[in-house]
Amino acid sequence: MKNYFRKRAEEMSSNLQVAPELKELIQESIDRYLSRQKQFDLMLSHFDLVGFGVTFANRQNQYAVVTRDASAPGKFRCTFFDARGFFGHSTRDTAVQVLLELCQSGYSQIVSENTLQKMTQTPEFILGNEAVALRHAVCEGRLDAAIADEQYESLKKRLEVA
Repeated sequence: MKNYFRKRAEEMSSNLQVAPELKELIQESIDRYLSRQKQFDLMLSHFDLVGFGVTFANRQNQYAVVTRDASAPGKFRCTFFDARGFFGHSTRDTAVQVLLELCQSGYSQIVSENTLQKMTQTPEFILGNEAVALRHAVCEGRLDAAIADEQYESLKKRLEVA
């Protein structure tokens, strides 16, 4: 698993003899896999250094933090967020699997471990999370949509978010 991209590059190398007319294309793929392996190696090293709470970003200013999964003992989770709040998570059997998924998905830029803590203090993040909670409450029938809209607008005014 830790050599996932290196193994893909080796598999591609065997195609060089089978399809020499595609040599340039195959070599580009090999180079991409080896480059991705270098990034993955950096991610693994950083995780070894920092441990849980390690945070990575993609090019769209979205982030993922790696933790133990509190809802699935023995499993590991990456939780996705951006400036507007949380927007998903993924659970895997090992931390290495979580890191591999992040690398494959473009979350390979190492960022400060306090990124999530800083963002959770912003009005946009607070409002975004509340919007999701209100939407869930409406969908589950626990809250009327009109009341949810009122609560959202009230919070928006209190937080002074445009």
